[in-house]
Amino acid sequence: KLIAAVPQTLMHAVSGGVLSGISGGDFGRGFIGGILNNISASLAQGMSSVGNFGAVEQHLAYAGAAAVSAKLQGGNFWQSAGQALTVGLLNHGVSRLETIKKNIHNTFEAVDHYFNGNGEEVELGWNIKRKLLGSEQSKYLVHRLKNGRAVVLSYKTQADLTQDFDTFFVGRTPIEYFTTCTKSRCVTEFIAFRGDGFKDPLDIGQSIGDWLKIDINVEIPRGKPYDFAPWSYKIKYKNPGYSPGVYRYE
Repeated sequence: KLIAAVPQTLMHAVSGGVLSGISGGDFGRGFIGGILNNISASLAQGMSSVGNFGAVEQHLAYAGAAAVSAKLQGGNFWQSAGQALTVGLLNHGVSRLETIKKNIHNTFEAVDHYFNGNGEEVELGWNIKRKLLGSEQSKYLVHRLKNGRAVVLSYKTQADLTQDFDTFFVGRTPIEYFTTCTKSRCVTEFIAFRGDGFKDPLDIGQSIGDWLKIDINVEIPRGKPYDFAPWSYKIKYKNPGYSPGVYRYE
């Protein structure tokens, strides 16, 4: 089992280093962070099979590893530990509700679900949704809609989330929008992430040697692609001069 786990752990380490480098960070820190995230997830999973360890102990172990990983990557140790523990305990509280989708909050979790999940659809965390709302494309669109400068009131565009390490795995994701206006008010509904998902990160499936352009023959195991759950939200604003009607693109 230990030998079988080596390629997967190495995959997490390399993907963490490469993704960190792409997003402007340090490869070495990302590499170590990937190993620690993989080990902590395995540790928590292993503890769950031992009767002497409860859910709290599992989450404490994961929070500790997450904090060390964050520190190595230049983050805040205690803040990361607190966030990991809080998220872990909240997830545990709803884990028995089958209608609750798995939540993904960062690139490490996305890669982990790719390899260890069953291809089931996931809900993207609020931190990722906030990044979407704060993206240049989203803010530009909302600004033009509210100021009466939108060329079309219903269409499909994209938001680029590759500038942040946590949201790097989302990439350029679609945003659809539809608008209904009366003489005085407009409501624009947005649907984000629909039709998008985590398919084949960094061309996973090629050998690590091909990926890093070095002569080794270790093969990267393939994972299971999965979809992101669509997210709907809306804005209401004073009609800046649009003709009343329902606007939906074909």
